[in-house]
Amino acid sequence: MLVAADGTVRVVDLATAWVLGPRPGALRRLIFRRLAEADRVNLARMRARFTGGDPAAAAASVSPAAAARHRRGRRLKAAFDRLRGRARG
Repeated sequence: MLVAADGTVRVVDLATAWVLGPRPGALRRLIFRRLAEADRVNLARMRARFTGGDPAAAAASVSPAAAARHRRGRRLKAAFDRLRGRARG
């Protein structure tokens, strides 16, 4: 949950909700770990932006591998956006 300067409350779901379960298989554990890592990277990036830090350095401090996956995912999303005509300008 985030509280804005005007006092409004925002709920942020950083990744898809995923329940590990009592006896998870290998694939479920892998997906769970990746989603948890993605949440930690995104939280570190948000905290860095809020405090004036470097979001890339904050993400790398959580997990260099997760930060690299985040960068690759953002580049892939940007490529798809360009294909769809939704490039950022």
